[in-house]
Amino acid sequence: MLRLLVCALAGSLVCAVPTLEELFALVEQNDAEALKPHLAPDNVNLINPQTHMSLLMTAATLNHIETIKALLLKNADPLLPTSDAHRLRPIDGAAFKGHAEVVRILIALEVPCNVPGADGLRPLHRAAWGPTPGHTQTVEHLLSKCPGVKVDVETGSGATALHFAVRTKETNPSMITLLVNAGASTAKLSAAELDRIKLAMESRKAVSKDVLNAMLLKAVSTDSFMGVTDALSSGADVNHKDPATGQTALMTATLRGNARLVDELLAKWNADPSVGEQKGYTPMHGAGFQGRAEVARVLIKHGVPVSDKHEDGFFPIHRAAWGTEQRHADFIRVVVSEGKEDVDKLNGKGQTPLQMLLLGEGDKSVVANTLVELGANTKKLTAKQLAKLGVRAKSEL
Repeated sequence: MLRLLVCALAGSLVCAVPTLEELFALVEQNDAEALKPHLAPDNVNLINPQTHMSLLMTAATLNHIETIKALLLKNADPLLPTSDAHRLRPIDGAAFKGHAEVVRILIALEVPCNVPGADGLRPLHRAAWGPTPGHTQTVEHLLSKCPGVKVDVETGSGATALHFAVRTKETNPSMITLLVNAGASTAKLSAAELDRIKLAMESRKAVSKDVLNAMLLKAVSTDSFMGVTDALSSGADVNHKDPATGQTALMTATLRGNARLVDELLAKWNADPSVGEQKGYTPMHGAGFQGRAEVARVLIKHGVPVSDKHEDGFFPIHRAAWGTEQRHADFIRVVVSEGKEDVDKLNGKGQTPLQMLLLGEGDKSVVANTLVELGANTKKLTAKQLAKLGVRAKSEL
């Protein structure tokens, strides 16, 4: 490592090629920036003869996210197995360690995530016997994001993920609850194992309301669909407000643009869309501010009014009119076309959304032209003001 540092400072080309030991040392230290200049096609997939692991496998088992990203950008092979008899791939190592974010990254890259190793175990099985929250979240990612994965997929010996969860030395009640709620079969379990499941699920119910509420908000903030279901089915309050922001689960899901979760919270858990955060903004206002058109569509489907006036005199359509991006224009289109909102809705100061655009900074042409296309009245604006907003002639719309 000292040799690499000296070479870098001296700008030497003679000793610029790192040794295998130096490359793996940089990976182990998670020094992605120092590693990047030394990665090349002939070394990015090297395997350590002592650990039998590639650079990527090493980073995956250590949960070194930045190094993993650096390696993948240099075309490290995510399917390269260990060189020993186990033939484990990076996603297997990450699942076994409970490194949920690593698993999520690999799944997003369409790395096969439901393939058995030489021992017959799949990533789902490797994660299921883990005791940590990371293992539980890993299983959730695999169940919700991995194509073709089944909660009851068996190993070569006929064991399922639930078998691993109940037979592990350190019981993980969250894992057991997650698997059971996901439909895991208990048909092949012994009486003792069934008792263990019962005790685990009862312990979840004994968790304090405050803890469950915190679990709910954490799950929503990470788009954890099953985590939300787990918390609410265990007794969390769907309308609980985050002490710091005043946001409910519904508001957080709205701001994050998670339309599927918004739909679930409203349809299955009866979340109250009229509950505002600490400044009184309700989900429809949040959707307007963030330009969440799909969320607005879901809210409208559930009967949430688009004409929700805040105490500051503004309506959701005005929140979107402060925006400059296509998503803000898309929100306006949804509330006007599907929610039947007045495109010339007046705020408390008597301003229409189009007039409000004049008050903001940045390029307002996308939102302005969408409003005009939807029928906004341009007569209250001068030709100079319309030109400032970048409004095109009607023949161009």
